[in-house]
Amino acid sequence: MKILVISPCSSTQKHNKLPNRLGPVDFTSSDRLALRMEELGNYKEPAAEMYEGKEHAEIMKGLWKIRRCYGRGSVDLSIISTGYGLVEECCVIVPYDVPCKYSPVLLEKEKSDKLHTDIGNLIGNGNYDLVFFLLGRKYYEALKLRYRPFQIPDTTVLVFLIGRSYRHLVPCLQDHHPVLLNFEEFGGNYIAKGRVFKKLCKAACEEGEKLSVFEKVIDDPQQIPNIASEACNEN
Repeated sequence: MKILVISPCSSTQKHNKLPNRLGPVDFTSSDRLALRMEELGNYKEPAAEMYEGKEHAEIMKGLWKIRRCYGRGSVDLSIISTGYGLVEECCVIVPYDVPCKYSPVLLEKEKSDKLHTDIGNLIGNGNYDLVFFLLGRKYYEALKLRYRPFQIPDTTVLVFLIGRSYRHLVPCLQDHHPVLLNFEEFGGNYIAKGRVFKKLCKAACEEGEKLSVFEKVIDDPQQIPNIASEACNEN
């Protein structure tokens, strides 16, 4: 089984106090971006290590668990950056400060269209069996999935962990499965999706049969809240 996680970036990053982090204007030109990234070259980090938000930390704990049990290649991670767009976890980036309300990736049609295409290509070319989307409302507003669902292989299942207030932004289709979470049950709005994913990884490691928890998710994604609730209460 091959699994992909698509997660959001976080405003909490390494080097957050750096006064000259990239801003929205630096992403308006590839030449300008290259120059500014060179200026900040001493602060480069792989994307997975740059972000320090609570939900990102939960996602990474889940990845570490599953990879220790079943190997590095069992789960891939890509992150949607409000500045850079879709980046793989090993992609080297420099610190930036681009809030959602100023993000060209989420607000500008051309760039949000590119984000949608990049995600669709990643899924289509990766031969994934299961894809988790652990995103917030602004990301789904940019993707406009109700009007343009992903065109993916028949063998791929997409699971969207979502909150009630933006449930309407994700269509329920044969291969698109919105799973409603009670965020308060899993630590609150800014950590719940990552914590649920971590609990799924923990359950998969403890069950003893290789990735069988995720096979259950493919059979019925709506089991996810119950599986997570029944997992060890470890935070």
